[in-house]
Amino acid sequence: MKLQGVGYIKRTAIANFTLTLEPEQSTDDDGVEHVKVKQTLSGGFKAPADHLVLNDKEISKEDDLFGHLIARSWRAKVDELDIDFLKEGWSDDTVEYGLIAGVVKSDTAKSGRDWVIHVVRLMVRSSRHLILIIYVRFGVSSSSME
Repeated sequence: MKLQGVGYIKRTAIANFTLTLEPEQSTDDDGVEHVKVKQTLSGGFKAPADHLVLNDKEISKEDDLFGHLIARSWRAKVDELDIDFLKEGWSDDTVEYGLIAGVVKSDTAKSGRDWVIHVVRLMVRSSRHLILIIYVRFGVSSSSME
Protein backbone atom coordinates (compact mmCIF):
# COMPACT_ATOMS: atom_id res chain seq x y z
CA MET A 1 0.00 0.00 0.00
CA LYS A 2 2.97 2.30 0.51
CA LEU A 3 3.80 2.02 -3.21
CA GLN A 4 0.22 3.02 -3.94
CA GLY A 5 0.64 6.25 -1.99
CA VAL A 6 -1.30 5.22 1.12
CA GLY A 7 0.17 6.93 4.18
CA TYR A 8 1.53 5.17 7.27
CA ILE A 9 -1.39 6.03 9.55
CA LYS A 10 -4.00 4.76 7.07
CA ARG A 11 -1.97 1.58 6.39
CA THR A 12 -1.70 0.91 10.14
CA ALA A 13 -5.43 1.49 10.67
CA ILE A 14 -6.37 -0.76 7.74
CA ALA A 15 -4.10 -3.54 9.02
CA ASN A 16 -6.06 -3.56 12.28
CA PHE A 17 -9.55 -3.69 10.76
CA THR A 18 -11.52 -6.68 9.53
CA LEU A 19 -13.04 -6.13 6.10
CA THR A 20 -16.43 -7.67 5.29
CA LEU A 21 -17.33 -7.94 1.60
CA GLU A 22 -20.94 -8.26 0.41
CA PRO A 23 -21.03 -9.01 -3.33
CA GLU A 24 -24.07 -8.57 -5.55
CA GLN A 25 -24.08 -10.05 -9.04
CA SER A 26 -26.19 -8.86 -11.99
CA THR A 27 -26.28 -8.69 -15.78
CA ASP A 28 -27.17 -5.50 -17.65
CA ASP A 29 -29.37 -5.18 -20.75
CA ASP A 30 -26.34 -5.71 -23.01
CA GLY A 31 -25.53 -9.05 -21.33
CA VAL A 32 -22.49 -7.68 -19.46
CA GLU A 33 -21.97 -9.15 -16.00
CA HIS A 34 -21.50 -6.75 -13.06
CA VAL A 35 -20.35 -7.48 -9.52
CA LYS A 36 -20.95 -4.74 -6.96
CA VAL A 37 -19.14 -5.23 -3.67
CA LYS A 38 -20.23 -3.40 -0.53
CA GLN A 39 -17.29 -3.14 1.87
CA THR A 40 -17.60 -2.62 5.63
CA LEU A 41 -14.73 -2.36 8.11
CA SER A 42 -15.04 -3.72 11.65
CA GLY A 43 -16.89 -1.28 13.88
CA GLY A 44 -19.37 -0.55 11.10
CA PHE A 45 -17.14 1.88 9.18
CA LYS A 46 -18.10 2.04 5.52
CA ALA A 47 -15.38 1.57 2.92
CA PRO A 48 -15.87 2.63 -0.71
CA ALA A 49 -17.89 0.10 -2.69
CA ASP A 50 -16.22 -1.69 -5.59
CA HIS A 51 -17.92 -2.19 -8.95
CA LEU A 52 -16.51 -4.77 -11.35
CA VAL A 53 -17.64 -4.72 -14.96
CA LEU A 54 -16.67 -8.10 -16.46
CA ASN A 55 -16.19 -6.98 -20.05
CA ASP A 56 -12.37 -7.07 -20.35
CA LYS A 57 -12.24 -3.30 -20.98
CA GLU A 58 -10.20 -0.70 -19.12
CA ILE A 59 -12.15 1.68 -16.88
CA SER A 60 -10.65 4.82 -15.34
CA LYS A 61 -11.63 5.45 -11.71
CA GLU A 62 -10.69 7.66 -8.82
CA ASP A 63 -10.51 5.61 -5.64
CA ASP A 64 -10.71 7.31 -2.22
CA LEU A 65 -7.75 5.28 -0.96
CA PHE A 66 -5.55 4.60 -4.00
CA GLY A 67 -6.25 7.68 -6.12
CA HIS A 68 -6.46 7.61 -9.92
CA LEU A 69 -6.39 4.10 -11.32
CA ILE A 70 -7.31 1.98 -14.31
CA ALA A 71 -9.11 -1.34 -13.82
CA ARG A 72 -10.01 -4.23 -16.09
CA SER A 73 -12.01 -7.36 -15.10
CA TRP A 74 -13.13 -10.44 -17.02
CA ARG A 75 -14.19 -14.08 -16.67
CA ALA A 76 -11.25 -16.46 -17.14
CA LYS A 77 -10.33 -20.11 -16.95
CA VAL A 78 -7.60 -20.95 -14.44
CA ASP A 79 -5.17 -22.08 -17.16
CA GLU A 80 -5.52 -18.68 -18.89
CA LEU A 81 -4.01 -16.79 -15.95
CA ASP A 82 -0.57 -15.27 -16.59
CA ILE A 83 0.86 -15.74 -13.08
CA ASP A 84 1.68 -19.33 -12.13
CA PHE A 85 0.97 -19.14 -8.39
CA LEU A 86 -2.52 -17.79 -9.11
CA LYS A 87 -3.21 -21.02 -11.03
CA GLU A 88 -2.49 -23.27 -8.05
CA GLY A 89 -4.79 -24.89 -5.51
CA TRP A 90 -8.18 -24.45 -7.18
CA SER A 91 -10.93 -27.06 -6.88
CA ASP A 92 -11.95 -29.10 -9.93
CA ASP A 93 -15.19 -27.13 -10.35
CA THR A 94 -13.29 -23.82 -10.36
CA VAL A 95 -10.90 -25.18 -12.99
CA GLU A 96 -13.91 -26.26 -15.05
CA TYR A 97 -16.14 -23.17 -14.63
CA GLY A 98 -13.54 -20.40 -14.19
CA LEU A 99 -13.22 -17.33 -12.04
CA ILE A 100 -13.01 -13.54 -12.21
CA ALA A 101 -9.62 -12.14 -13.20
CA GLY A 102 -8.59 -8.54 -13.05
CA VAL A 103 -5.77 -6.08 -13.28
CA VAL A 104 -5.75 -2.76 -11.45
CA LYS A 105 -2.96 -0.29 -12.12
CA SER A 106 -2.11 3.25 -11.26
CA ASP A 107 -3.07 5.91 -13.75
CA THR A 108 0.53 7.08 -13.82
CA ALA A 109 -0.17 10.21 -15.86
CA LYS A 110 -2.60 11.44 -13.19
CA SER A 111 -1.08 9.92 -10.03
CA GLY A 112 2.68 9.99 -10.68
CA ARG A 113 2.84 6.42 -9.32
CA ASP A 114 3.63 3.18 -11.14
CA TRP A 115 2.11 -0.01 -9.69
CA VAL A 116 -0.04 -2.91 -10.82
CA ILE A 117 -2.14 -5.49 -8.98
CA HIS A 118 -3.27 -8.81 -10.47
CA VAL A 119 -6.47 -9.96 -8.79
CA VAL A 120 -8.29 -13.28 -8.96
CA ARG A 121 -11.75 -13.51 -7.45
CA LEU A 122 -13.92 -16.56 -6.96
CA MET A 123 -17.57 -16.24 -6.10
CA VAL A 124 -19.15 -19.18 -4.31
CA ARG A 125 -22.87 -19.40 -3.74
CA SER A 126 -23.95 -21.14 -0.53
CA SER A 127 -27.53 -21.76 0.50
CA ARG A 128 -27.70 -18.34 2.20
CA HIS A 129 -24.81 -16.22 0.92
CA LEU A 130 -22.74 -15.22 -2.06
CA ILE A 131 -19.13 -15.52 -0.88
CA LEU A 132 -16.27 -13.63 -2.55
CA ILE A 133 -12.74 -15.03 -2.23
CA ILE A 134 -9.87 -12.81 -3.41
CA TYR A 135 -6.22 -13.60 -4.26
CA VAL A 136 -3.91 -10.71 -5.08
CA ARG A 137 -0.42 -10.35 -6.54
CA PHE A 138 1.04 -6.88 -6.13
CA GLY A 139 4.16 -5.42 -7.63
CA VAL A 140 5.77 -2.48 -9.30
CA SER A 141 5.76 -2.83 -13.06
CA SER A 142 5.86 -0.92 -16.26
CA SER A 143 2.08 -0.52 -15.83
CA SER A 144 1.27 -2.91 -18.63
CA MET A 145 -2.15 -4.52 -18.44
CA GLU A 146 -0.81 -7.83 -19.71
